[in-house]
Amino acid sequence: MRFSDKTICITGALPIPRKSAIALLQQEGATYENRVTRHTDILVVGIFPRGRTTTNKYSTALKYIEAGYPVAMISPSEFLSSIEN
Repeated sequence: MRFSDKTICITGALPIPRKSAIALLQQEGATYENRVTRHTDILVVGIFPRGRTTTNKYSTALKYIEAGYPVAMISPSEFLSSIEN
């Protein structure tokens, strides 16, 4: 998966610091947004905070997907392997 010219948001905990993940995205030519909108292309879904089964960003992305917007959801491992390739 390529991130160039994509709008990407992150929710949950990642295996690397969020600032590092954002820097990697920007090096790949992506735009990082702190919230999910109808313009979000990809949501990186990390581990939810303790005791939670969802996050606001995750729920919002699901609503956009149900409305027909093409928001892709990927795991942290998919994110990192795409960056490494």
